[in-house]
Amino acid sequence: MKLCEKCNKKHDGKFGSGRFCSKSCANTRVRTKNIKKKISKSLKGNIPWNAGKLSTYTKTCVTCNKIFTTIGWSKKKTCSDECMRQAPGRNGGYRPNSTRKIRSEYNGYWMDSGAERKFAELLDKNNIRWIKNTDKFFTYRDISGKLRKYYPDFYLPDYDYWVEIKGLLYKNDNDFIKLASVGKNIELQMHNEIRLPSCIK
Repeated sequence: MKLCEKCNKKHDGKFGSGRFCSKSCANTRVRTKNIKKKISKSLKGNIPWNAGKLSTYTKTCVTCNKIFTTIGWSKKKTCSDECMRQAPGRNGGYRPNSTRKIRSEYNGYWMDSGAERKFAELLDKNNIRWIKNTDKFFTYRDISGKLRKYYPDFYLPDYDYWVEIKGLLYKNDNDFIKLASVGKNIELQMHNEIRLPSCIK
């Protein structure tokens, strides 16, 4: 049997190093000045030179290249929230041939790509009413059998017709299953072939 260094209680020495009878006694041990010095010395290499100071840093925004300042240990890489939403690497970032060349607001709707905006502008130019779909969905089972929701991009109320705008790199095996879940009143347009829908004569 051993005596606990904290409470002098007899114990079998199975806890930790065997010097204390319990975790609570081990955690409340008194550290001498020598022990504190050793701990401080071992940690000094890990403490940044300006720890505790609020230094000002100048950074360049990764989206618009504007120079901005940040305080302390901020990991901020953009000058504003708008730039943060468009920052490279967010949501997969920009890729050549993708539909994410321009993300913008148009006619009260958020356009997820330049192709979507181009399509909306084409419809407006031809006086065709349209709705950018955000709430109507169709259910379908993907190729693995999982039940999913599909939100087509545009709805033309005067024609009861749907249009999906797709980027080349975003095509996948489920695309035709999604379109089939809507029925025959839908068409797929690629981002580089934007035109008036086939329902318009």
